[in-house]
Amino acid sequence: MDMGDEDSKLIEMEGMEMNMQLSGTQTGTSEIDEATGWLLRSKIEQNFFGVLKIAPNEHMPDGMSIPMTIQSTSTIEPMELE
Repeated sequence: MDMGDEDSKLIEMEGMEMNMQLSGTQTGTSEIDEATGWLLRSKIEQNFFGVLKIAPNEHMPDGMSIPMTIQSTSTIEPMELE
């Protein structure tokens, strides 16, 4: 996700102007029941890194850069009902 460089249009959230650059990978596998088309299980892994930059404002005259790392694993599997 690339919101452009510091000269690009910034988004505004709760009075702060910011932009973000994130890059990384997302990989995964899914197993489907051929007879029914139903999802049997799935696993997705995400690894992203980047920086969130907040433009200078009244409360932060120098602005702020926040390094970010996001790692997640999502697993979907059937569960037995009692």
